[in-house]
Amino acid sequence: MKLSGAAYKMIVTIGICFVVIAVLGFSAQIFFFEGFGALLFAVGALLGCALSALKVYLLDRTVSKSLTLEAQDAKNYIGVHVFIRFILTGVVLAIAIFIDPVALWGAALGILTLQISAFSIRNYKDEIISQSEAMEQTELIEQTDKALDNPKE
Repeated sequence: MKLSGAAYKMIVTIGICFVVIAVLGFSAQIFFFEGFGALLFAVGALLGCALSALKVYLLDRTVSKSLTLEAQDAKNYIGVHVFIRFILTGVVLAIAIFIDPVALWGAALGILTLQISAFSIRNYKDEIISQSEAMEQTELIEQTDKALDNPKE
């Protein structure tokens, strides 16, 4: 199944966030801690970011499928998939706890990348709308100028 443009951009943003989180984790390891804490933190962040990307994919698929269903069927379908995404979040957090408490913090930050990516897409969408409105206004001004220069008799 092909991803929508917004879902693709969200997944790319999640990937960028993972790199930033991993770099910050390794930097903290170098300056503040000893042992494998940064590696465990990065593993947790990888789990959380992978979950966030999976949730974006599942949400995109759920919305596409629900648009083809009747209203009550779509409501039930969406409800079931919300529960599935909730369970997946619990499973990833449980896995991170069993790895190490440090991995739990990384997983939590990785899961939060979903909200960061949604926020960045919202701003990107507003920017596109602003640009398109500006283009429409420019075209309208040009048409008005042409009409004033060449009045029809």
